[in-house]
Formats: sequence, structure tokens, C-alpha cells
Amino acid sequence: MTEPLQDAAMYPMGFGQILERIFHLLRQHFRLFLSVAAVPAAAFFVFYAVVGGALFLVGVFPPHPGAPDPMTMFSVMFPAMLIGGICLSAVFALGLAAGNRAALEVDAGQPSTFRGVYSSVWRQPRRYVGLLMWIYFRSFLPALAIFLLMFGCVGLMGLLRVKAPPFLFLLLPLGMLLYVAAYIYGIVTALKLSLAFPACIGEGLTARQALWRSSQLTRGAKGRIFLVLLVGYAVCYVVMMVLFLLVGVVVVVFALAWSSFHLPSGLSYLGFGIAGVLGFGFMFMTIAMSWAGFATTLAVLYNDQRVRKDFPAAPQTTPGDTL
Repeated sequence: MTEPLQDAAMYPMGFGQILERIFHLLRQHFRLFLSVAAVPAAAFFVFYAVVGGALFLVGVFPPHPGAPDPMTMFSVMFPAMLIGGICLSAVFALGLAAGNRAALEVDAGQPSTFRGVYSSVWRQPRRYVGLLMWIYFRSFLPALAIFLLMFGCVGLMGLLRVKAPPFLFLLLPLGMLLYVAAYIYGIVTALKLSLAFPACIGEGLTARQALWRSSQLTRGAKGRIFLVLLVGYAVCYVVMMVLFLLVGVVVVVFALAWSSFHLPSGLSYLGFGIAGVLGFGFMFMTIAMSWAGFATTLAVLYNDQRVRKDFPAAPQTTPGDTL
């Protein structure tokens, strides 16, 4: 059983203080969080490389002439997506657990290392993978079932070349409304279970106990958790757009210089290759830091909710608290 961590500084924080605490931890321990988040970020690129390889095998990319056979494409793509998705989810679960452990340790003032957090997580891999699967299916299984039902009906009729009955056009809007409702339910449920990973690590709980603990901690705080995560997503999105804009400017400047000064073709290929490497590096950094920010945010929110729920006698306002 995983040993519970020591408590961080225990006082309830306002909205601005939570954001400030997250930024402080990320800035002070940038290398640690980046190295921990590099594992799921690398798995993300490997997954898309596998999918791209599968598409190449079925003739989607040149030099294969003509459109690929749909059945051949499906027979290759479905196993690749299924196997790759399962492996990617497992790596994501271990990466999220490692990121949460690193954030909880540094938030409590304890030393933390890449090897230490992954060694700790690797002792209970099934627990964390199972916890992620439980969270996902409890949150989005209804939406997934509705989507697969609609997609399957349309795909089956197209495969059998059956003309769609008139009433189907009336059922499709109803199905879309049910899908939207199920997705909203999934978001609310995901917020309810959002603190399960830090609870599992911080208190040494089993997956089932962590789900119950998260439900207890997030009661009455889902709106605040959603706003904090939304701000974090907005910041990551802006940073990603700025980085891609910079890469785009570099590519455009090089292309203009090449066309104006008639640079050798070998030099142009080198320039575009460098731009591609820079773009890949920026994308990798963005995904890794987004992942690190997400794990750190959950850890800080978990510690804050523990104060509010487990220590109700603690003062509910702090200096500088504005919200």
C-alpha cells in the first residue's frame, strides 16, 4: 500500500491564490514537472505515429493511387486505434499519477525526483490504470454509447446501401440532443471525480476509496474547480497559439528570403527541416507543460479542498483573498 504523503500548508485559498500557487510550483520546479510530463507527451506522439503508419499501410498517403478500400482501411485502422488507445490510456494513467505525486510532494515541501515518482507509481500500475478507466467510463460511457449507436446505424445503412427511412431524420436531432445532454452529464461527473488521483496518492487509498473520497471533497466546489481548470486551459491555449505563430513567422520569413535571394535548394530543405524540428519541439513542450499544469492544478485543488472539508474550524479567509 502506498504511504500517504504529509500535509501541505493548510489554509483555505481563494481563486486567485490557487492560480498563484499553481504558477509558483510550476515555475520553481519546471525541470521536474517537464521531465515527468515528457512521458505521456512522448506516448501521445508515438500513438499518432502508429496511426499514421496504419494509414500509410492502407494506401491513404502517396504514392498509392486512388482511394483505399473502406473495409481494408477499417480492418487496419480499428485494431491500430484500439490497441494504441489502450496503451496510450495506460501511459496517461501512470503519467497523471506521477505528475500528481510530484506536485503533492513539492507542495508539501518534500524532495521529489523523476525516478522517485515513477518508481512509486510503478508499484501499483493496475490501480492507476483502473482508476482512470473508472473515471472515464463513469463520466462518458452514456455519451459514447449514444455516439456509437448513431454512428453505427448510419454506417450500417451505408455499408448495406439501404435507403434511410424518413423517421430517421426526426430521430437524428433527438439523438444529438441526447448526446449533448450525456456529454454535459459526463463533464459534471468528471468534475465530481477530478480529485480521485491526488486522493489516491496523497492518502494511500484504493481506486474505489479514491472515487468516494473525490465525491466527498468536490461536493459544493465543482464550479470553482471548473473555473480553475478553464483558466488553465485558456492559458495553455494562448501559449500554444503564440508558439505556433512564432514558428509560422519563421517559416514565412525563410520562404520569402529563399524566393528573394534564390537560395540553393539544399539550403531551403535544411531551413524547412529546422522549422519542422522547431515546430515539433514547441508542440512537445506545449503538450508536456499542459499535462504538468493539469496534474499540478489537481494537486493544489485537492490540498485546498482537504482544508475546507477536513478542517472546518480553519479560517475561511486569508490575507489577499478576493474571491
